[in-house]
Amino acid sequence: MELVYKPKRILITGARGRVASALDHFLDLSGAIKKLYSRVGSQIYNPLTDLLTGKEIRRGDVILHFAWSTLPLSAELLRSEEKSVDIILLEDLLKAILASGAITGVHFIFISTGAVYGEATDTSSNEKCRPTPKGRYACEKLFAENIIREFSEKTGLAYTILRVSNLYGFSSPSIRQQGIVPKLIANGINSQKITVWGNGDARKDYLHIHDFTSALKQIITKKLVGTFNISYGNSFKLSDLICKVEDLLSKKIIIDYCPAMPWDILDNRIDNQMFCDQAEWMPLVTLDEGLIQTFGLLNELEQQVL
Repeated sequence: MELVYKPKRILITGARGRVASALDHFLDLSGAIKKLYSRVGSQIYNPLTDLLTGKEIRRGDVILHFAWSTLPLSAELLRSEEKSVDIILLEDLLKAILASGAITGVHFIFISTGAVYGEATDTSSNEKCRPTPKGRYACEKLFAENIIREFSEKTGLAYTILRVSNLYGFSSPSIRQQGIVPKLIANGINSQKITVWGNGDARKDYLHIHDFTSALKQIITKKLVGTFNISYGNSFKLSDLICKVEDLLSKKIIIDYCPAMPWDILDNRIDNQMFCDQAEWMPLVTLDEGLIQTFGLLNELEQQVL
């Protein structure tokens, strides 16, 4: 039986971020009403404080919680024994959902990371594997996951936690590109040196934004609940990724190899089979195809700057 999609009212936190800001372009949800929230309000973005009122939450069907203030590197630099602003915001948001009286009507979706598993063992990490995060960023994400699960057990909140691999295939809202794929391509286009941690043997899973948004559409449409790995399902060595980009650009990339960070994962393999089965989904964009699309996007942006 064909699934009938009903338009949703989607509230998106962290809407200025590089992933959330790409959703309007890539996430095809016909008739969906999206309301964007950021820590600092503007003509486009509503202040996050507005979402902490019951009135705003009662207007939403889905809350996509992208808001997070750190990246893996910055999280290490900001180490503190105090509770992070991201955990405080999450707790305040969950309290606001409960106080709004909309606890049974809202679908809460949290964007976590596949890095919570730490180093892969003999096989790819699936949802039954015990998380062993290495860095503070992944530890904080796992801590947030546990807060959401405990809250759901007490209140009945419908939640989905997405352990997402390395996303690529879209432009960053800032001049500073984030993620190894756009950095390799952008620096290669401009013949600029790029710093790489380790010797190139680190294995990571790379998921194109088109596949991520198609997965997100299935989650929203089917209202899938639980914890899921969202990944391409196959990991590649960094050295192989570099070779692919060099072949695409027909030029060598200037690499400055430096010691690996102690918190960086060297072997990250994320099993997506459970989500593929339950969501009737599969990733369609191969790494080669995704690199070509990303090159076209970044090259177009470079030409606009000139």
